[in-house]
Amino acid sequence: DAARADELTLALASFTVIAQRGDGLGERLANAHADAATTGAVLQIGMDTPQVTAQLLSDAAAHLGTSDVLGSAEDGGWWALGLRNPALARSLLDVPMSAPSTGTDTLDALAAAGASITMLPELRDVDFESDLEAVAQLCAPTSRFRIAVRQMGN
Repeated sequence: DAARADELTLALASFTVIAQRGDGLGERLANAHADAATTGAVLQIGMDTPQVTAQLLSDAAAHLGTSDVLGSAEDGGWWALGLRNPALARSLLDVPMSAPSTGTDTLDALAAAGASITMLPELRDVDFESDLEAVAQLCAPTSRFRIAVRQMGN
């Protein structure tokens, strides 16, 4: 509704929006780390993991005090990447993205670049319609995602 849209517009007014740059996903991810790392560590999360909780993000941020973090996805990818040094994200340039080995390839590339990785819990992401119900069940009963999936089934 209009009131909610106005509320979101006001909330976002304090944010700096940085356009993506780069040709492939690996390059865009590396550039995002470089562009966002003006104050320290950067934690990127996938937008296809609606079951992520404040506690998961808090735990990831706590780990970033002493190590880099990677959260693998059930399909072989990853849902979160946190780096204390944005230059380490350049190691993503040679990692095949959206492949069954993306997560392990990312871990190997980061380790080869000198990252010290703490693994976060593995999550299931939403890539296909068949993922909707399973991921919705992992969300809080009041989450917009879970409610939307429930309404789709009716």
